[in-house]
Amino acid sequence: MQSDNNSYVNSMKNSYCLIYFNYKQRKHMKKIVITLFLVLFSSSVYAGSCPMMAKSIDDKIAEAQMLRDQGMAAHDAGDHAKSEELLAKAMELFKVNK
Repeated sequence: MQSDNNSYVNSMKNSYCLIYFNYKQRKHMKKIVITLFLVLFSSSVYAGSCPMMAKSIDDKIAEAQMLRDQGMAAHDAGDHAKSEELLAKAMELFKVNK
């Protein structure tokens, strides 16, 4: 009887350990799946901003080109102070704000 009782207790301990470890494994796997989901699908969200960034760059290039042309026209006309001011504004457009 004692032997049967011990084997029953041991089997219950083993099943509890299996359930506990299974719970830990499921919890760990859930964290892994959520992390993978966030990594894989959050990058596609940022992919939509590429055309907007390109448009912003195109706008800055067009504005800088206009300022450059005005600055060179001022230089050719002999107004070097205005030329430097316009060219400095054009250069300012390309500084990165962090």
